[in-house]
Amino acid sequence: TDSLKDTEASMDDSSEQNLDNLDKIGNDLLTKLVSAVNLETGLLEPIDPDEKVTNADALIDFASKLVAERNRRRQAQFST
Repeated sequence: TDSLKDTEASMDDSSEQNLDNLDKIGNDLLTKLVSAVNLETGLLEPIDPDEKVTNADALIDFASKLVAERNRRRQAQFST
């Protein structure tokens, strides 16, 4: 579920306390399992509970794929 309170969700609160809270929330999210909303129940559920893939793992994997795609496109651009 959304764990942001009103002050944390505010786009114009750049106080040190709020930024520290957002940093903590972000770091906590990185350790949680990758999840998605179950359209039948409306609940947030792990995508693959057996795999135990965290959001941090998924971000690293996604970044690796982006780098590989960028390199592929650069190579294709220079080889033509």
